[in-house]
Amino acid sequence: MTGIPLTITRSLAVLALIALAGTPAAAALAVNVVSVTTPVVRGTEGHLVVRTMPHAQCGASVQSQTDPGRTIASLPPQTADLAGLVTFSVKVPVIAKPGAYPVTVSCQGAGRAAAARLFVTVR
Repeated sequence: MTGIPLTITRSLAVLALIALAGTPAAAALAVNVVSVTTPVVRGTEGHLVVRTMPHAQCGASVQSQTDPGRTIASLPPQTADLAGLVTFSVKVPVIAKPGAYPVTVSCQGAGRAAAARLFVTVR
């Protein structure tokens, strides 16, 4: 015998099982838009902030207005901070055509992937 009463050992084991049962085995990865500059004026800088899992690797791309399957700009990948926040910034070219542009943010972390799609208006 270890000197620890059996009832205490069993109680600790039960408490540990209860604590583990309340913890999700695999938290889902999500990408949520926190803020976005829209509309953004041509020739100025726009910003996009998303929240995801801490340390997730994220990338953002802007698609063509007329051909959403065609990427016209890929922003450099970013790593989410400890709060799961990622900020993307881009200067909109002065020659950009006014209108709504589809933007996709994709993140990967802990073996999972998720994406968010939004529209940014250029004036």
